[in-house]
Amino acid sequence: MISFLRKLRHRFLQQNRLTQYIIYALGEIILVVIGILIALQVNNWNVERIKNERFLFGLKELYKEIEATYYQQKSIYEKSRYQLALIDSLMLYKDEIPANRIPAMLLVLDQSGMVEDHENNWINQFIEFDPASPEKNELAKGVIKYQNSYNSYSHSITSVKMEYAMLNHLKRYNIPVYPFPTGTSYERFIFTYTQLFNPPNLKAKIDALLQDDAFLADLITIQEIKKTIGRFVETVGLNGESFLDYISTFTPNTDYSFKNIEIIGSATEFKNFGDAIPMQKVSKDDSTWEVDLPLEDGEIKFRTGADWLFDWDRGEFDEKTLLFKGGNISVKKGYYRIRVNIKEDTYSLSPTNPN
Repeated sequence: MISFLRKLRHRFLQQNRLTQYIIYALGEIILVVIGILIALQVNNWNVERIKNERFLFGLKELYKEIEATYYQQKSIYEKSRYQLALIDSLMLYKDEIPANRIPAMLLVLDQSGMVEDHENNWINQFIEFDPASPEKNELAKGVIKYQNSYNSYSHSITSVKMEYAMLNHLKRYNIPVYPFPTGTSYERFIFTYTQLFNPPNLKAKIDALLQDDAFLADLITIQEIKKTIGRFVETVGLNGESFLDYISTFTPNTDYSFKNIEIIGSATEFKNFGDAIPMQKVSKDDSTWEVDLPLEDGEIKFRTGADWLFDWDRGEFDEKTLLFKGGNISVKKGYYRIRVNIKEDTYSLSPTNPN
């Protein structure tokens, strides 16, 4: 009897150990599965985090490019309006324009007003489409489409190859020409050219040129190009501001403001367009900047950094206005309080006394 009970107890203990082992094994399996699921979840979260960070990085870089494009379109619009005014003057009042002014007017018409496209295709790789976020996809499509539309348009304009049309006509009539200096406003170029330029027999050559059918055909072609530019900017380009607001609303925690505005130029203490003097922000937003500064006779301009993505100068119609990628601002020796408002396109140089 005792032997039987011992055997029964031994068998029970063996079965209990087997049950405990099975329970333990199942517990281990469950823990492994839970660990794998957690690891997968963490990995998926990390992948999504990286994708989102890449998207936001690309969006911030493209925001700056789009903002520069928006300013550039406003600048092209003003320059085109100025050129159209010159063409109207040549067509309607050519007999009232001094002959030595006309060559400079024609050389201004060769200026496209456009700058070289920035190489921004590398940014597009960060603007990835996300099946789980329709809103992000719409933004990505809009951003890329807006940026590419301007690049495509600028290529179509420059491909017409009219940038040397007036220069070639002047050369055909043996009329001396001067190159258009970088950083010069249209009006200042015309004024300077006219002061220096008065060769013999000029009026007869100009009269013949203005009646040349090939010249008139090119003049009309340039006129249509400038009108087309104006229509494009009015219907597409100036929508850039609202599109930038759309991006800002989508990313409320991203700071797109300018971090600095600088003054450079031959009139500063550095006497060059490389070394910059920082200005101080005097508004709650990034629109208004100011500095008190001694200047020499020379020129200045404003920029945001050495990459030259953003820089401003004087306007074409009104030298008191600010124009993106315009002509350098001429100044006289003195001590000035210099203020710039990049939102309202204004600047001022007010004589003041050093502290």
